[in-house]
Amino acid sequence: MCRDEIQPINLFIRWGVSRAVGLVVALMSSGCGAEDSCPELDVACGVDPPGYQDVAPILERRCVPCHGAESSTSRKRLDEYSRVLGYAPAMQEQLSSCGMPKDGSLPARERALLLEWLACGASK
Repeated sequence: MCRDEIQPINLFIRWGVSRAVGLVVALMSSGCGAEDSCPELDVACGVDPPGYQDVAPILERRCVPCHGAESSTSRKRLDEYSRVLGYAPAMQEQLSSCGMPKDGSLPARERALLLEWLACGASK
């Protein structure tokens, strides 16, 4: 179970406060997406692979804060399709190894969608 799949109220009801809080804290500090826990994903192109319109909101939310025009954190900008396309191989490597985002905040389903998009040619 990944931290983005937790429904805290159900945990509190089923396990009691102390056990549920312990699990939530453990998952928040070292759960899915953390450097020491990077599940390998089997990515394959389906009949209808995702397009840029499917991944753009994820990029905007998870990548552009550090890789955008207004950021001084990185010179690798990911705020436009043409720029993203130029970094596609590096993005695929970073996502496969859970290297980005650095804080491990990318939920597994978003990581899988981005990897599928990249593996299927990063279509617009």
